[in-house]
Amino acid sequence: MKYLKRIFALDPQFIYFLLILTTVVYAFSWGGEFLSDDIAGIQYNPNISDFFLQLKTLNINNIYNSTILNIFGVKPFWFHLSNTIFHLMAVVVVYIFIHKLSKTLWVTRLTTLLFAIHPIETEGVAWISGLSYATYTLLFIISLTFYLVAFQAIKNTTDRLKYLSCANVFLILSLSSSEKAIVFPGVLLAMLVFFVGPITKAIIAGIIPAFVISGIYILSRISDVSARMGNINPVYIGESVSFDPLVQIPIAIYSYIKLMLLPLNLTLYHEFNSFPQWEYKLAVTVTILTLIIILVSAYYAIKKKSVLFSLIPFGLIFFITSLALTLLPINIAWVVAERYVHLGSIGFFISISATIYLIVDKFKFNKGSFYQWLFIILIPTLVILTIWRNLQWHSQDTLWPATVKASPDSAYAWNNMGDYYGRHGDVKNSINAFENARKLRPGYADATHNLANVYMQIGEATKAAELFTKAIEYNPALYQSYRSLGQIALSLGQYESAIEHLTKAIEINPDPFNEYLLLYVAYSKIDTNKANSALTQAMELAGSDPQRLQVIQQIQLTK
Repeated sequence: MKYLKRIFALDPQFIYFLLILTTVVYAFSWGGEFLSDDIAGIQYNPNISDFFLQLKTLNINNIYNSTILNIFGVKPFWFHLSNTIFHLMAVVVVYIFIHKLSKTLWVTRLTTLLFAIHPIETEGVAWISGLSYATYTLLFIISLTFYLVAFQAIKNTTDRLKYLSCANVFLILSLSSSEKAIVFPGVLLAMLVFFVGPITKAIIAGIIPAFVISGIYILSRISDVSARMGNINPVYIGESVSFDPLVQIPIAIYSYIKLMLLPLNLTLYHEFNSFPQWEYKLAVTVTILTLIIILVSAYYAIKKKSVLFSLIPFGLIFFITSLALTLLPINIAWVVAERYVHLGSIGFFISISATIYLIVDKFKFNKGSFYQWLFIILIPTLVILTIWRNLQWHSQDTLWPATVKASPDSAYAWNNMGDYYGRHGDVKNSINAFENARKLRPGYADATHNLANVYMQIGEATKAAELFTKAIEYNPALYQSYRSLGQIALSLGQYESAIEHLTKAIEINPDPFNEYLLLYVAYSKIDTNKANSALTQAMELAGSDPQRLQVIQQIQLTK
């Protein structure tokens, strides 16, 4: 706390200016809606309001979201505001960390400025579901800072143990926020090598707990990997469960660097269905150059014992290491997603800031004048781009058109555009959008199901039934298609067929309230006892939900 006060006293005008500027920039996200994962994860999640259930998950984000919902209700403003507050705290912590690391004011300022208002950070802040990236980044940097201070400045063994204990507590909290924090030991080692000195026995003893904590966490989450692979990449649609690392890694590193240096094509869906050969060669070249820069600058930094030169290899190692989990050659994550680099961007910005400082120093430019002009150009540019990106995240009607414009080859973008056109009553374009999604990703069950819904809504039951059946072929766990087939059969008076489809949906759906209601309607035509049994099941699932109880009451009145 004393150090925090000293930092604010050292550079108060810049820090307060940056915090105010960051608040203003992200205030444009506060009026946004629940979007994408927010809808199922928060808005219509019946479990999120159960605080004690969320407490059992030991996940900071679940617990925090449950707290916000129970205090303020299902209102997106409070979730957006919370994300911004976490980002503001991260900005302060990044400033402290870089200041301790570089001991150079302009490197600290530029790195923190880039992290605070660069548009690539928007996805992790403006998107409510990006909370985990904001929180784990904050806690990760706090833990690193405690480790740095413990080994760099604290000589008393008792005091050092206090700092190390705090570091490990924040590491545990970071892991409880996101599994991506398991890369912490790698970043920690790089930091100690470049900024603390020779790795002594005392240092090894001090960092063992970080490795143990991360190792235990990995072992506890291994069982989740297969489940994640099933959700992201179901084998029944015939897609590969692995990536070619010689293709995946260069494309990912190159894409992130390009997006940070030229943030003009930001999108929720970065897909690479058709990556030009010339650009792949460029990606490989950029990746090799990055590795060469790390090796050369590391050699020079260690040889000359230069803190400023150490920032270059450390920053790039930090950047790449933070992405390690998403660079695994198994299909458990997107090849590129802007939120994935929320933490790693700090490392990249460290390298860029140090490089600029060294060039300015080498050519003996006036630092005050140079950075003044740099900030005059940089700040308005970043502010405009980040505000614009915040506005794109405002609603479904702004996000999906922007996404499909930036990612015209994304099946996921076109699937969401199909919903967009459907909400606006544009049936023709809705059908075309879903067809585009199916062409771009053959075997895409969700797009096929959504296309079937459109045909069902316009009365083409036969075409709809064919597509629902095809969706089930692509994804046998898609209970919504079984339910829709049951509804079509009911409308045609095919009660036995309806019962068959609805029974299958009930077997799959963990909360088959609607399926039991439809099953009641089907059985009421042929078997009163089974109809009453289905209604009883629906009543049990309704619990104390007032909306569900009202539906059941209306059904009972019409019996």
